[in-house]
Amino acid sequence: MTARAVLISLLAGLGLGAALLATLAVAAFAGSPEAADAWLVALAVSQFLIGAMQAGAVTAAMPAIAGETPHVQAGRTRVLCLAIALPAALLAALLALTAAWWMRLLAPGLSAEPLLLATALAREQLAALPLAGAVLILSVRGQSAGAALAVEAAGAAASLLFVAALVLLIPRAGIAQAGWLVPARWAVNAALLAGFMRGGTWPADAAGVVRGVARKFTSFAAFGALYQSAVVVDRFLLSFAAPGTVSAYAIVSGVVLAGASVLERGLTAPSLPRLFDDAKRGDLASLRARQLRLQRLAGLAGLAAAVALGVLGLPLLRLAGDFVPLLATRADESWRAALLLAPCLAAVPAGAVAAAALNARGHARVLLRVILGAWVASLIAKAVGFSLVGVPGVAAGTSLYFVAGFIALDRRAARA
Repeated sequence: MTARAVLISLLAGLGLGAALLATLAVAAFAGSPEAADAWLVALAVSQFLIGAMQAGAVTAAMPAIAGETPHVQAGRTRVLCLAIALPAALLAALLALTAAWWMRLLAPGLSAEPLLLATALAREQLAALPLAGAVLILSVRGQSAGAALAVEAAGAAASLLFVAALVLLIPRAGIAQAGWLVPARWAVNAALLAGFMRGGTWPADAAGVVRGVARKFTSFAAFGALYQSAVVVDRFLLSFAAPGTVSAYAIVSGVVLAGASVLERGLTAPSLPRLFDDAKRGDLASLRARQLRLQRLAGLAGLAAAVALGVLGLPLLRLAGDFVPLLATRADESWRAALLLAPCLAAVPAGAVAAAALNARGHARVLLRVILGAWVASLIAKAVGFSLVGVPGVAAGTSLYFVAGFIALDRRAARA
């Protein structure tokens, strides 16, 4: 891994670590396990939608921006920010108006008071959607301009400020108003990246750019929705468990998947434009060689992280239990779940590389079919596993999704 990739990984880790600290802060200061669970159930909705937009924006907008002159990139960035923010704002308003209805479907296991709190928090958090959409496009522009470090630094700074705000607000004002901090976090991120729109003018082919991106966006957003629906499914199932289970699993899965995401960002963020460049030149041999190189690196890094998790996981969970009471009685169960999630540390970054390689070749539909098959298998495994063994069944189903997805994507890329 190059020094630049290491630095990008560290910044990504800082941002993702801040997200984990936010979950810990809520669990520590919410006042009860039920209130902490309500926050996380509500947050799953905006996470799901932002994740879907991220998959669509990054993979569909990258070809429209990468490889163009800085002037054209800046102009297209303005157009696409507006094109994603306006529909996102309308969707957020519609969901906020109907939240009392769909929240009962999302978390049927919650009792009446946590359900009402989750509904109120979801309405506040949904205001983040248009801001997050703009941030995603600005991030694509930054990566295309070779400024992945600036993109990750902005995200990390916004996340750290978000954690500080949670720690200051919740003990003083309670958790019911804290949902507004989610859109505030994305507003800070957007302000830090706004410079990537400078220097360009409104493109003459704006409508054509939007149509071209929109055609690809739908397929990739569907892919992202499948990926992010894991959080929704997990919280649906775990809402039937004892109070605090949603929060405890969110913390331990957050640690593992944050580690996987750090590796993914460090490996793929600097390399995505290069994969597309290889494909545009028609140099498929170079593309495949680059893909295999990155996947081997992902496997080695994931193995090292899994060993560290096995050695340090349980002591760290017991230490965290001193500060977050709901973890104190669940340390052993949470550690077993973390071990079942460990394969994700290699499968997530390796699968992202394989997916990017297929996308660069223009095989978007193949990519979606593969991920859909892995998602269906994972959904069945989670439902059956939870009914049989509880939380470990959910963790095993998550690992199945990422491992099966990577294997299928790599085999398809090898035949492309």
